[in-house]
Amino acid sequence: MSNQVPIQIARAPEAPSTENTFFGTIEVEEISIARWRTIFDSLGYPKGLSRSTLSLPAISGALIGQPITGALFDLLHVNFELGTNEGRDAILEAAAEQKIDTRSWPKDEAPRELAARVWLEQRSDPALAKVVERALMCASGALGTTRRYRQFGGEARPLRDPVRFSKALRRDLAAWCKETHRGDYAEVRVCELGGAVHFELLHGHRIVNKVVVEAKRRTTISLRPAHSDVVRYESATGRLGIAAGSAAATDFYRGLFGRVIFGDPTYFQSGRFCTLDPLKQGRRAFDGPLDPRILRARLVGFVWRAGADDPERYQVTGKDCFRALAATKQDSGEGELLEATIKLEIKRPGGRPRTKRIRIKVPDHLGYERDGDELLVEEFLRTVGFTSRGLGLDDVASFWDLHPWTHSIARWRRSFGGNVDQMVAQGLLVPVERERAEHPDQPHVPAPLRVERLADGEVHGVSEDDDVPSITLRPCDLDGLRIDISALARSIASGLGLTGRVADLDGDAAVFNLGSRDFGGQAIRVFFLARRPRNGAAVGQRLQAVGGGARVVVIVPEGTAQTGNPEVELGAPCGPFARLLRPLVEAARLQPYVAANLYAPAGARLIVDRLHGIWVDGRKIDGLAADGHPARLLATLAGANGRPIPLDKLLEAVESMEATPKEAIRKLKKRTLDPIRKTFSAAGLPPPVGLEQMIARRGDAYVLTYSSYLA
Repeated sequence: MSNQVPIQIARAPEAPSTENTFFGTIEVEEISIARWRTIFDSLGYPKGLSRSTLSLPAISGALIGQPITGALFDLLHVNFELGTNEGRDAILEAAAEQKIDTRSWPKDEAPRELAARVWLEQRSDPALAKVVERALMCASGALGTTRRYRQFGGEARPLRDPVRFSKALRRDLAAWCKETHRGDYAEVRVCELGGAVHFELLHGHRIVNKVVVEAKRRTTISLRPAHSDVVRYESATGRLGIAAGSAAATDFYRGLFGRVIFGDPTYFQSGRFCTLDPLKQGRRAFDGPLDPRILRARLVGFVWRAGADDPERYQVTGKDCFRALAATKQDSGEGELLEATIKLEIKRPGGRPRTKRIRIKVPDHLGYERDGDELLVEEFLRTVGFTSRGLGLDDVASFWDLHPWTHSIARWRRSFGGNVDQMVAQGLLVPVERERAEHPDQPHVPAPLRVERLADGEVHGVSEDDDVPSITLRPCDLDGLRIDISALARSIASGLGLTGRVADLDGDAAVFNLGSRDFGGQAIRVFFLARRPRNGAAVGQRLQAVGGGARVVVIVPEGTAQTGNPEVELGAPCGPFARLLRPLVEAARLQPYVAANLYAPAGARLIVDRLHGIWVDGRKIDGLAADGHPARLLATLAGANGRPIPLDKLLEAVESMEATPKEAIRKLKKRTLDPIRKTFSAAGLPPPVGLEQMIARRGDAYVLTYSSYLA
């Protein structure tokens, strides 16, 4: 096969076209109010905005972090791609190619003004539409603002009502800016999208002097540019992504979010959150069912190191680099892949596909253009397997590789980050004095020194490696932690609500029978593989025999053991282990027998199970009958996946026959929201955040603003 042929993606079933996106405030506010007024006069005004009350903060507040679709999304995408000096040149060059007379265009029009104006005019001018299409094709996604995310990990905890942290974040950010000579202005904006919480942090930068030309003379002005950073927290994985303008800002945000949200400035730890292992499969790496908006993907560059004896790094680029990658012989241990660049072609309604480059650098750097496809990119990275699920392994490939379970505190932290303290508190990690230790000059080499205690009380670390010198050790160098595998097995069984005695099948802490549980008349038996099996198929057959006819589910630390039975990944070996219920139900295909709150995706605020009930923010709602109009209303809106539904279609779907459509929807909303308020009040809790806007009006249509799951 020619190395010029692109890799075709195996598409999943067609998905809704809603674009949940995250654009930046600064770029939105660089378009003038007059231009926005013209745009909204043509497209319609978002909720909360009107022609007479427009202001730039109000406009960005209405757009940032909202579900944006159709023409408005296309406008913002075009402006992010072409609203720069380079983008302006691309527009003018494309206009010249199309022989369009641009002499009437304002000569001093700012790039974002030009991009917005041309986009608006091209809606009714086919010639200008070709200009925009050609300019985007030339830009190829390279002109947008690139976000380079540095990844950190902590315990996977849900973040309820993240807006409540805004005041403390803004206060501490303003103080840090003042201390580092960035002014004293700070603003924090929060939105929840795609199962993650996005924090946009707006602040000033250091004063710069600019040489400008005005009134036919050259002069110098001083100004303080505005700057925008983004911090992204995934509650399902505990992963914190920081896209900041400097290493100092990244370190500050890491401590700030750990301190303000979880009370510990060291909460988020460095780790191995990115991996390039999927590329070892060659072109098959992209054969999985991806989002249908992704038309194709290619490996267009990579950096690798030949081996330990050759410290030089080699860079390879091309239209399709898999053939060159295969020549590095990574599988035989003769090479190490350090960095890769992936090129995606993404479907763009009504135009040519847009192109996006993703740069992945192990162990914790991601970089891609910020043009509204952030959630699509993150989903691609997770689906292919480039990003971990919060485990953050550093110098081990899997939990299995930590056997025989005793290591330094530093190595445990490199492997599990902020989860280590929790594991100690839960009794899963036990303090011990080790018989082997690390050399301080080579902390990432696992325990090369053998401990020898002398008669005078000194402790020597005796090296058995010619490249590692022997040294005298301090008592603290011997401190270590040992994982209690039996306690871990018992904790998993308890978290899953299993019955029966937890049993070590062979007495060698390799395979544990965790117990059984009945789900709607379906019996399952769960096993835990604490160590990597030599023959997964043989182990699987044995577990079937032990299972005695029940459905067998196997919990594995990470990846697969190929037992032939449904398998569930453990992830970080710390509680709460009830988080494994959803993947366990999915693996055993028990969805028809259990309530949807056990297997709904993490981050779904509204769960509508047409057989078992309705949940909001994890609490089952009393008083909403499955066959009633309110439940039908929520099911219809949840089934739209974020798309607005016209009022008449909505009422038709729920079979409401009230007097007038507006009166009908008003009564339906009240009958829907009242039971939710009462359920939370009965539990002594305030109403869910944003409840009044859960069912929101969008012109003559209505949309569900909560993330949802319909079963």
